[in-house]
Amino acid sequence: MDWLRPGEPEELRSRGGNRFFNRVRDVSNQTADRNARKSLENLLVARDKVTAALAKGDAGVVGDLQELFMKTRQATGGPGEQ
Repeated sequence: MDWLRPGEPEELRSRGGNRFFNRVRDVSNQTADRNARKSLENLLVARDKVTAALAKGDAGVVGDLQELFMKTRQATGGPGEQ
């Protein structure tokens, strides 16, 4: 997991998380279905915690990322979640 390397500058470690959450917000804003939009917006709750942990290079964030991955699959109707 390259984005967890403590030797990297803080900006580089948190960039991926910020990109993900920005994209979630963009997709949510473009979603007409209220329930789908709410599911996507619920993903944003973890933004501060996850991006802060990534910026610190905290390997403990892996559990949060796994949970976020599963919630993203559910919110987007990913394979096996329909």
